[in-house]
Amino acid sequence: VQTCALPISIRKGLSSAFTREVEIPAQIINAVRGMNHRAFASTPKETMKYLAERSLPDRLRDLALPALVIFGVEDRRWRSSSTAGYSALPNVTVELLPGVGHSPMLEEPDLTTDLLAGFVAKHCTGSHRVRD
Repeated sequence: VQTCALPISIRKGLSSAFTREVEIPAQIINAVRGMNHRAFASTPKETMKYLAERSLPDRLRDLALPALVIFGVEDRRWRSSSTAGYSALPNVTVELLPGVGHSPMLEEPDLTTDLLAGFVAKHCTGSHRVRD
């Protein structure tokens, strides 16, 4: 990725994150445009290295806090069957969204917001309570 990369090229490159047409926010396009090639190329490799060291479910287990995991059933980057590792954890709620890909917050923003708000209302108390 270079600073001169066209937004249309960036949108095409990010398309595997979506199962439907979505308007990718300018903030995301600008963030990708601002990455140098080394950072852009190493991100997927470093992500896989991080996950190979220890899975996300294992990391969540050690937190011992309530967690919400939202998966799009149509995700082309991660298999939704990997939710089994999360479902086995106490205090973890898993939501599978049919017809949604890797980015539920952009593909189904209202549903994603409702799930997050319900989770926060149920689990956040005391000084961490969400204000109206």
